[in-house]
Amino acid sequence: MTPKELLDTMLGYLGFVVQIEETRNEGGNPTLQIYTEESRRLIGRN
Repeated sequence: MTPKELLDTMLGYLGFVVQIEETRNEGGNPTLQIYTEESRRLIGRN
């Protein structure tokens, strides 16, 4: 299971509907960007 798949599964179990985009930063390291309509709930704001 890839990190992207694992993150999608974990967030799905928590009830989030997300879209995950995998990119590389300037250093060549992988970065996962999460998009959701429930960003405030995911981040922890009211």
